[in-house]
Amino acid sequence: MIAKKNLESVYYQINTPEGTLHVHIDHKKGSIDEVFLRIAPVGTQISNLTSMLGVFISESLKRGLPLDKAIKHLNTSKSEKRILHENISIETIEQAVGIVLKDFSDKHK
Repeated sequence: MIAKKNLESVYYQINTPEGTLHVHIDHKKGSIDEVFLRIAPVGTQISNLTSMLGVFISESLKRGLPLDKAIKHLNTSKSEKRILHENISIETIEQAVGIVLKDFSDKHK
């Protein structure tokens, strides 16, 4: 029998220099259970690495990594590429994930 987790879900879409990042967060009362990351085109190395980053973030948070520490580390990622998304300068996929997680955290305090 599969146990029900009774989770809420939040979806974000944010532009990155590599393309549009889709972020799906499953949570219970603001406590993150799973983070799913997708970027097109599916099947490419960047897409696969992005998906695995979501798995790694999910597992790290389950094992006690504080969300604010994850956000801090994700936001240190830098690149020569840069775009503006809603007046925020984004250089990397990791930085975009940090921005999304910060927004989620601010809305669920």
